[in-house]
Amino acid sequence: MDRKKCRRLRWVIALALVGVVGFLLGILLMRLIMAHWKGEDISNSIRERIQEEIKAENIRNNLRETTLKPHLAGTPADFETAEALRSLWLRQGLDSAKLVSYDVLLQYPPEEKDKRNRVQIVKDGVPVYESSYKLQTFGEEVLEQDDITPPFHAYSGNGDVTGEPIYANYGLEEDFEYLTNEGINVSGKIAICRWGLLLSTVAKNAERLGVAAVIMFPDPAEVWRPGTGETYPHGPHLPRNATVMGSLFQDTGDPLTPGYPSTDGAFRVPRSSTNLPNIPVHPISYGDAEKIIGQMTGDKVPDSWRGGLETTYHIGPGFEDESKRIRVFVNSTMKSATTYNAIGFIRGAVEPDRYVIIGNHRDAWVLGAVDPTGGTAVLMEISRVFGMLKQEGWRPRRSIMFASWGAEEYSLIGSVEWMEQYRTILTKRAVAYLNLDVAVAGGHVVMPSYSALLKNVAIQTFKQVKDPYPTETVKTLYDSMQEKFGENPEDLFQVVTGGTDFEAFIYGIGTSVFSAYYASNWEDQYTFYSLYHTAYETFRLVDEYIDKGFLRHRAMGQLFAEMLRNIADSTLINGDVASYGILVHAVGEKFRDKYMDQILNNTVRNISIVHLSNAIDAFQDAAESYQYTTLPSVDHDNPLVVRAINDQMMYLEQSFIARDNITPNPVYRHILFASPGLFDIGYMTFPGIMVAMDGIDSDPDQEARWAEVERQLAIVTHAVQSATSALHDFISW
Repeated sequence: MDRKKCRRLRWVIALALVGVVGFLLGILLMRLIMAHWKGEDISNSIRERIQEEIKAENIRNNLRETTLKPHLAGTPADFETAEALRSLWLRQGLDSAKLVSYDVLLQYPPEEKDKRNRVQIVKDGVPVYESSYKLQTFGEEVLEQDDITPPFHAYSGNGDVTGEPIYANYGLEEDFEYLTNEGINVSGKIAICRWGLLLSTVAKNAERLGVAAVIMFPDPAEVWRPGTGETYPHGPHLPRNATVMGSLFQDTGDPLTPGYPSTDGAFRVPRSSTNLPNIPVHPISYGDAEKIIGQMTGDKVPDSWRGGLETTYHIGPGFEDESKRIRVFVNSTMKSATTYNAIGFIRGAVEPDRYVIIGNHRDAWVLGAVDPTGGTAVLMEISRVFGMLKQEGWRPRRSIMFASWGAEEYSLIGSVEWMEQYRTILTKRAVAYLNLDVAVAGGHVVMPSYSALLKNVAIQTFKQVKDPYPTETVKTLYDSMQEKFGENPEDLFQVVTGGTDFEAFIYGIGTSVFSAYYASNWEDQYTFYSLYHTAYETFRLVDEYIDKGFLRHRAMGQLFAEMLRNIADSTLINGDVASYGILVHAVGEKFRDKYMDQILNNTVRNISIVHLSNAIDAFQDAAESYQYTTLPSVDHDNPLVVRAINDQMMYLEQSFIARDNITPNPVYRHILFASPGLFDIGYMTFPGIMVAMDGIDSDPDQEARWAEVERQLAIVTHAVQSATSALHDFISW
């Protein structure tokens, strides 16, 4: 054989070997992919490994390190904490991590002592009492730092106002209506209100009626029951000198870029076009409130308006000493500031273009050991465990994103701006968002909230995660719920409402969400923890009083880590479509109870709700058929079929997102519900219709208002019909 033929033969043999190796590698790759699709035993071993690896001591160390300094949004600490997380995630083994910044409108209290925000009692114009400004540090070094945030409410109007005080309960519309009905002219008065969960509505309610300024205080009756523990620093409860901080902005996101991200080149509306209040609003302690209310005159308040101050509550207006007045001085600085999101990625092995996102906001009014830094500490431990597994060779089927949001406390700014910037990508690719805000606020039971589609996954996970304090009858978190709340703990799995970063996802783009926190026993206190949004949210508070040993924080880490693994790594996502049908039916019933008579009896337009009722019934039937017929028949061995079914469930939630704005807040585009902060009311039902119905009887243009009601009914009907179509077979809708 000549040399040329020998060379040719060697090439043929080499190519054959390459082909054989390639074929074998292809088979191996397909087996690995099919193992992912089929969910072989590796999923259970990974689940067990994750549960074992979450360490309480690591979470404790994380919290101690992240509560050493205040980290108010837009300050240098905003960048420092974001960069620290980005660097940590890279060291932990995530594939990539980056910072995303936004220039947004924020407000800060004055730094100069002589310009400080304050409330005074003045007699003949001379101050005789002034509200607390300097924090009582109780000898704790962490509270003696110069940059501890002084009392303020973000986005307050500035001003120097003097007037007679009136007591207005929570400052809700019905509270001011009661005062008006009692013959009290609230115009020009200073309203003193106890702090409630709808803080952002108080200033607007007061401003509409001509109130000159508002003072907010935390009523002790609202935050803890006497006899259930001592006040800080000797216990977990609110001391007399503590002030509660919060935001007054009624919408979400950057006030100047509604509906769009606050990136370079973004159009910014003038401040006069925003929904920001114009009157001064300032927080005081209940010790200060007792000094003011105790000197007021007027009738005694109704029983339901009484709180826990050690004085008699009078409505006013004015003081017993007619020469006294209240002075409110607010001189805060409104300015553009930069806030940062930190985003980390683990690339999925099979479906890298499908994202399961877990997020926690990072900013706090001061130290934020409970809200949100306890959640941050847990998130850091979850990312450590997932990064470790990835470095050992494991990858989830779908990509996992870790998110740390900036400026949540101001108005969910970081998460909303990010959603607005990447709306198109997220709408097509985001499977679920898990929101870890407050991790542990108490020691009673875990309180979950979720999108209906994630109910099955949530319940399954609660039955798998061990209770941190097991007994003979309580082995899991689910067992604990059952013991404390009876035979059907699933009633505690509430549909999400609002007030945290999941709003951007569920209301803005229709991504299914899950959230949970360890709650206190509500027989001991009415709010979810007494020192909420105060400077006393310290590491010591958590370490000594809320979760000694950090076993509950560990349980929350295990809960969220398993939810994350389950959704990111399951072949077929365990969606609960039937529960979605039940939810839509319940929302429809609530709507009929509240509005049907008023709509049908209006004399302006002949409006029917028959089409909506029929659409709801059809959707519930389709949801049940999908759950109990379609899903059980899915061929798990066919990757394309499985992906199509998963996408079908993912897009179901998006069927309920309106094409255009249906409420004053451009984030709230979900047809079924919106955050209760939109009005002075609880859980919202068909928010577009509710907005159209609000105050309709007093509107002089009845034809236009009832036409809008009819239009909103048509929008809801169309959305429900579209959701039904989304559940039908791919070629039979």
